[in-house]
Amino acid sequence: MRDNFDLLVIGGGIVGAAVFRRACELGLRALLLEQGALGGRATEASFGIFHGGLPYLFSFPETALLCAGEAAHLLRSRGARMRMRRQTFLRLLYQSEGRGILRSEALLAAYDRLAPLRSAGPHLRLSREEALAEERGLMCEGLLGALRFEEWALDAGDFARALIEEGLAFGGRALAGTRVCALVPAPGGASEARCTDQDGAPRAFQARAVVNAAGAWSAQIAGMAGGRKPSFSLLRETYLVLPGHPARSALLFQGPAGKHIGLIPHGADCRLGPLSAEHAGAPDVNRGTFQEGELLRASLRAVLPGLAMRGSPRTVAAVRALPGPRPWRVIDHSREGARNLITVVCGDIPFYRPAAEEALNAALRKLGRPAVFEAAPQRKALLERAVRAGGRPLCAALAALSRMGSFIRPKNKVFPVKPR
Repeated sequence: MRDNFDLLVIGGGIVGAAVFRRACELGLRALLLEQGALGGRATEASFGIFHGGLPYLFSFPETALLCAGEAAHLLRSRGARMRMRRQTFLRLLYQSEGRGILRSEALLAAYDRLAPLRSAGPHLRLSREEALAEERGLMCEGLLGALRFEEWALDAGDFARALIEEGLAFGGRALAGTRVCALVPAPGGASEARCTDQDGAPRAFQARAVVNAAGAWSAQIAGMAGGRKPSFSLLRETYLVLPGHPARSALLFQGPAGKHIGLIPHGADCRLGPLSAEHAGAPDVNRGTFQEGELLRASLRAVLPGLAMRGSPRTVAAVRALPGPRPWRVIDHSREGARNLITVVCGDIPFYRPAAEEALNAALRKLGRPAVFEAAPQRKALLERAVRAGGRPLCAALAALSRMGSFIRPKNKVFPVKPR
């Protein structure tokens, strides 16, 4: 006998969890399936930094502004705020980085204009002596100073599980360790998911709408239903997990191949990374290679040469999908014959909410219900609010100043960068 549902959500990461939770709140009979542990592999492996758009500020300022708005929304959510913590970052500045120092200063000066949206203060510049006082074990040779700023962090896997638990309280159902093997048409216009549970026993579930939030596995799920496989790239990220907290603050510094990596607290441990590379093949990856672990250890020793590592560091890896120029993407597969299937791919954790709401809107339309989340007007309002706080002209001006090489003031004391 098969169980019947209104909505089937495939994937127990933060996006799938958000879709599931909101669907259950709306009174839908919803089922969530996750092939591993609830929380999702890529979500669990991430740093869990709900940044306000800093990684996008230089090249995609509109995306950065939207990200700052999402951070503001999350901070207004009581359930999320209780799980969040302020995380202080030190961006270490070494002489070998050259003009990269100018770009970092320019970006953080622009980022200060978005600080009110994410309830943070302006960044501070630390001299060499002040940086060494902040982190006593830093490599002294070539150290010029540091830039200190704040972000918000939480355990993303724990947050996803909390969303699923709220969905369960609304009457939903979630199964971990359940792998979807086939998606086929069922009588009455529904779709049937044929699965195996963690003991290898076959299971089958029917639903009138399916949201494919399987992350790096989304292409395989879409192919099972006869839909066109979404064209997105896969990124493999490897981290070194260190027992305890070897540094007082989270550290950002130049790692292998000139790319920046971070040493960031994550629960009872600390994570160093990521090492990122394009991934081809099956996304069933959960451990890094020996060579990747050695690269990360060498990078850490270069900035904390006297660090005595407690316990046995280990590498973890995960593959995530990148949706392209947009931070998330929702695909309706109706034209390809998979009329019940919606695929959602989100490239960065701070955008989980708008991605989930857009996907759920599409699923509601398939169920004959009106869309309930006015996502586009909300995003427009957030963007306009963020533009008033700073915006593209400021980013462009600061980028130009950094290219001219005349931005950093030659002072050796701590001071807040005043808004321009």
